[in-house]
Amino acid sequence: MSENRLKVRLKDLIPWVLAVMIAIVLAYRFPTAEILGEYLVQTILYIFLTAFALLFGVWLSEGALSPAHVVGMLAFLSLPVDAFPLLIWAMFIGGLAGAVGLIIYRRAPVGKSWRMRVKHLVFITARVTLSFFAAGQVYIVLNAPQPLESISWNQYDGLIWSILIYGLVYITVYFSIFVLEIYANARPLGQIIRTNLLLILIILLLPTPFAILNAEIADSLTRPSEIISLLGLVVIILGLHALSRSETQLRKQLNEMQTISIVTRSMRAHIQIESLLKAIFVQISQLLDVNNFTLVVYNEDHTRFDVSLVIRNGQEDSRPVTDLKQLDDYPLLQYVLDHATPLFIRRDVQNRAANLGLSVACDYIHSWIGVPLMVEGKERGMMAVASTRSNQLFSQSDFRLMNIVADSASIAIENAQLFYQQTQRVEQMIILNHIASLLADTLAPDTVLDTVISSASTISEANAVALYLFWTDTPDQLPLVRSAGLSTHFSDNAPEPLCLKFDNRQPLAIADIRKDLRSADLQETLIAENVRSMVELPLYIGEKTLGVLVMYFRDARVFSEDWLELMRAFATQASQAINNARTFNTVDEAFQRSVEQLLSLAGIGRELAATIDLEKICELILTHAIQGTHGEVGVVALFDESQSRLEIISQQGYPEDTFKDASLFEASISQMALQNGQIYRITNVDENNHYKRLIATTRSQLSVPILRGKETLGFITLESSRLAGFSAEDSHFVAQIANQAVIAIDNARLFKRITEARDRLQVILNAMEEALILIDRRGVVALVNPSLEMLMLKPNELLHQSVQTLLSHPESTFFTQLGFNSVSEVEKLLLGLKQGWGDYDPHLYVLQHVDGMKYIQRYIIPVRDEQQQIMGLLLVFYDKTEEQELDRAREELTRMIVHDLRSPLTAVVTSLRLLSDYVPKDNEIYPLVESTTDASRRAVRKLLGRVDTLLDIAKMQSGKINLEQDFTELAPIVQNVIAELKPLADELNITVVPELDENLPLLNIDEDKVERLLLNLVDNAIKYSPTNSEIHIRAYPMDDEIIRVDVLDNGPGVPDDYKTTLFDSFVQIEGRRNVRRGVGLGLSFCKLVVDAHHGKIWVEDNQPTGSIFAFTLPVAKINPLEGDSKTQNVNFL
Repeated sequence: MSENRLKVRLKDLIPWVLAVMIAIVLAYRFPTAEILGEYLVQTILYIFLTAFALLFGVWLSEGALSPAHVVGMLAFLSLPVDAFPLLIWAMFIGGLAGAVGLIIYRRAPVGKSWRMRVKHLVFITARVTLSFFAAGQVYIVLNAPQPLESISWNQYDGLIWSILIYGLVYITVYFSIFVLEIYANARPLGQIIRTNLLLILIILLLPTPFAILNAEIADSLTRPSEIISLLGLVVIILGLHALSRSETQLRKQLNEMQTISIVTRSMRAHIQIESLLKAIFVQISQLLDVNNFTLVVYNEDHTRFDVSLVIRNGQEDSRPVTDLKQLDDYPLLQYVLDHATPLFIRRDVQNRAANLGLSVACDYIHSWIGVPLMVEGKERGMMAVASTRSNQLFSQSDFRLMNIVADSASIAIENAQLFYQQTQRVEQMIILNHIASLLADTLAPDTVLDTVISSASTISEANAVALYLFWTDTPDQLPLVRSAGLSTHFSDNAPEPLCLKFDNRQPLAIADIRKDLRSADLQETLIAENVRSMVELPLYIGEKTLGVLVMYFRDARVFSEDWLELMRAFATQASQAINNARTFNTVDEAFQRSVEQLLSLAGIGRELAATIDLEKICELILTHAIQGTHGEVGVVALFDESQSRLEIISQQGYPEDTFKDASLFEASISQMALQNGQIYRITNVDENNHYKRLIATTRSQLSVPILRGKETLGFITLESSRLAGFSAEDSHFVAQIANQAVIAIDNARLFKRITEARDRLQVILNAMEEALILIDRRGVVALVNPSLEMLMLKPNELLHQSVQTLLSHPESTFFTQLGFNSVSEVEKLLLGLKQGWGDYDPHLYVLQHVDGMKYIQRYIIPVRDEQQQIMGLLLVFYDKTEEQELDRAREELTRMIVHDLRSPLTAVVTSLRLLSDYVPKDNEIYPLVESTTDASRRAVRKLLGRVDTLLDIAKMQSGKINLEQDFTELAPIVQNVIAELKPLADELNITVVPELDENLPLLNIDEDKVERLLLNLVDNAIKYSPTNSEIHIRAYPMDDEIIRVDVLDNGPGVPDDYKTTLFDSFVQIEGRRNVRRGVGLGLSFCKLVVDAHHGKIWVEDNQPTGSIFAFTLPVAKINPLEGDSKTQNVNFL
């Protein structure tokens, strides 16, 4: 600890020591008035140059280093030794002025503390002053001539060594003080020097010869020449400064891309919405250095804000999401949300907002950016950052970064919301099951009602709950029996529920009582209770309405179908529980049969919850129904999931062939129950001949439909050989069983669909060509597929085996077949499952297979749970053998084309030239021979061009071709193309017209390939153009970096279906006749050439007919000698 304190004190002591040294040097010898008057102009000039060099220093990765020492060298070597004291003060004043300028214009990377600013000022001043003094003293001790003149080299033999020693001392002291500043500021010294070593050497050494040269010739130059010489020094300083700025910008862009990648990975690592929003803020604050941040997210229905994160001055604002309107920049937030477009205000926020018709009453916000969060064209929310510092104005780069981060954040938030919804759904189902268990555990009426009220509040997150029940036998009275979260006045004067007036079978959802006319009579009462929305759930059993459960909410909200379905399920459970409690309360315990039925109902719920087999569920239903009613035979039938066919699921007591006849249920009691959804009870079948009996001994029947809402799922039919074998209580009992069976049946069918989906997934895995191995956290093989045989492994022998066991066999080649070099690599991979996972890149390896050599590509993918914990890893293997063979075949084909076509065609060209030369020009057949050989040569050149095109296409697609780029003018290329195609154009009476912009800049291109590109496009235009037409070649700059070149023709044009595929290899437009046919490679070559130049190529329609083939080429970037380029600040709204 004491050693660290000593280092801190030493670092704090360094600037004070330097300040004392500066004072000593300045007091060393004061300049006389005579010297000051004689060299005043030069002194002022060198003060200015020193300050200028410091202001326009070279930016390093951290900090800046200027070539100000060059000014000191020039001043010292160009003036007599008498001016040395005056020049020391000149260096001091220039260094001081430059340091102050850096701090004022914030070019110096210092903090807001005045101590830091003074410290930085001392270091800069010491660097230029002490280095000048030390080097000057050494030079004077060496007794070298001063000022430096050309004659000095002849009079003084040791001048070269003196200059070298002088420069070495100057640079050493200058650089040493720079190093001390880095050390005192606790920056990574070694990293800074390693990163910027070349740039530091250029700054220190490159301008030094220029200073010595200027000093030598200073006296021999005229005043204009001397000014030009000094301007050269200024140009060097500005050039180094501009070069460093360009490098810094490039480094900044690279860092931004890396940061964006880190941001994306960071957001993907968070699935909880709250932690995700905070992670987004952390990344934004690191990117833009902001501590004012707002992010709001809509709910699923886009009706209200679901969640928000507000950061003000680095602290989280915990205000409710409904109070966002109180934020100072809320009008700007609402503008972005309303228009779903980004908004960028660089400065003057209040006035710029006023131009948009917004009133922003906050003068402390100096710059503001807001961007919407969009997913598939749907707005999910927005996020915004604000700068409250006058010296921090957001740039266009910051605006671009915000949009990029917003794209990634939108997807991450969408995924987090989906995860939250699914998690919430699971939690609701757990709560629902728990409620069912609670309700099933008691039949005491008061306990059931209290449980229903508390459970309704929990599962719906309602602010208040009311329960109305027909608790007595009086059907026209619906009293409020329980409530929570409501005032005593409401309980004493409870309004009548609305749903019974409309549809007592469906929930009544009112999103906003102030806007929904159905709640007009209740508005005054509900507003007094601070209620904005409500849902009424009718409680019923079969056709009997038990009451209404009402849930009240203090905010307006839209209720989704999924949520209402969940509430319906809860209402069903509540209805069942309430009905059970009522039955228990009203039925005399003396009736043993009723007691047995209640016990049976309490048991069947648990039994049904314990199984998901549909047949077993129906057997349980039928068994309990027969035992509870003392019936003798019975049947349970259900419609299939398509509601098109009735199936007998379970039956007891009937002969085996009873239900073979499908018409057996026609005109039966079961058919009536299905059609009407009502319970039918026949006390004496003999008195009702129009109802069929299923067996001859039947005397009484009971049929209960199985209902889900209004939908009939099936029926339960019981028969007895006794007259009046079933009572009204029995009917009610079987109806309760049927109601409980609905959820169990739905669960069973859902499980069946999931099982079938799993089986289909297994079939897909088995049909995959890729080999798969899934290893769990214990290192055991949990899943394989048959394609693993391509690695010469037997899937059945690997399944459920420990990887360590598979590796432990002495002759095991398991790890090599998986593409690992050693057993330790596999063990390290398994260790990562428990101790920390690392990223693994795809790996291509060669496997010696019985069928020959195979190329296998392996991917290692981690398998994570909901908490993003590693729970296993998946190895995926792709057979890349065919791709490798295709690549090799392509290379062989290319070599064959070059060898077998180029040489013969070259020989033909030579023969044609000899033939042309052989015939004398005065011979009468010479014109015929010349035209014939010329046509042949053009055809051969075209064929050679296609060979070269095919070769270049192959090289470009494989990435093996290098462009020979150089600064080139486009005009000569256009003229060459016109000259080459002129004979062909003349044959068709087509004119090729160049239209090149007069200010067309130089291009940085491969001249040969661009000429062939343009040749292909113009030749293609000639091919499809009508006779007596014109083809135009047009070129003009699009901006400072690219130009656009168009080839316009009046041909038939390109159909829209071909515009996206026309540049693919071997693609030609079908149905074109009377034109020269090609092989479809020319336009593919054109696209590859343009892509190689980082340009674009496309086709447009020409008016009135024809096509425009357009492409872009890069402009040559010529660095200016004068550092006068400035970045213009553009304000965006």
